[in-house]
Amino acid sequence: MPTSSHSSIAKVQTEVRELLPSLSSAQANVLGEMVYAMLMVDGCGMTRMCSFLCELLGKSMNTLRQKYREIYYEKEAKAGVKKRQRKRREIVVEEHFADLLRGVLKQWHGPQILVLALDGSALTDRFDVLSISVLTRGCGIRVAWTILQGHQEGEWRPHWERMLRQLGPAVPAEWRVLVMADRGLYAAWLFEAIQANGWHPFLRVKKNLTFRQEGEESFGPIGQRVKKPGRRWKGRGEWSETGVRMSGTLVVRS
Repeated sequence: MPTSSHSSIAKVQTEVRELLPSLSSAQANVLGEMVYAMLMVDGCGMTRMCSFLCELLGKSMNTLRQKYREIYYEKEAKAGVKKRQRKRREIVVEEHFADLLRGVLKQWHGPQILVLALDGSALTDRFDVLSISVLTRGCGIRVAWTILQGHQEGEWRPHWERMLRQLGPAVPAEWRVLVMADRGLYAAWLFEAIQANGWHPFLRVKKNLTFRQEGEESFGPIGQRVKKPGRRWKGRGEWSETGVRMSGTLVVRS
């Protein structure tokens, strides 16, 4: 598919190719058209996008709708594959996570300090969504995600570890990276997976987690470190959960 003759769309297509260099030219051009339409109609509904572009590009609604649907189809489901008319490619989303993060850092202003947030949430009972987002200017820019069927057996661990590995090469070594997660996600293996990238874990934990400060002989619940509202405490030491001992800095705030 050639670059659009519409100058504004062509500009967006060029930006998409620069942001996601692993895409084929055809994939980048289709995605560029979609991004341009989303910006113009302030939404991502397929009907709204196609209605706007069909007049601009002089193509039918059905033609555009099929083209934009196929961008996220598996290659076996694309038109022409079953009759062996041509080979088709599919977009493997996770192969572009690092490029997405590089794109965010390319436009970065200010200190070279990056804050990433890990989040696991449920979409009713249909899907579980695991995501990693860049926190900036009061919002989160999602740069990696995994969507799982809801209420299915299986650990989340391999998905978090894989996404962290995929994002690791995108951040220059001189940057300082803090990785945040809610207490429901804390685990010793997650702490270590974050450190494996040379990043700093900043994870919430449950108040009954046992901790022993450097120089102390016994462990005690971290909730006992601060007893009055508005107070805080910080110190280095080691903590234990389910028999796994870890060491680092603990910050407690009431």
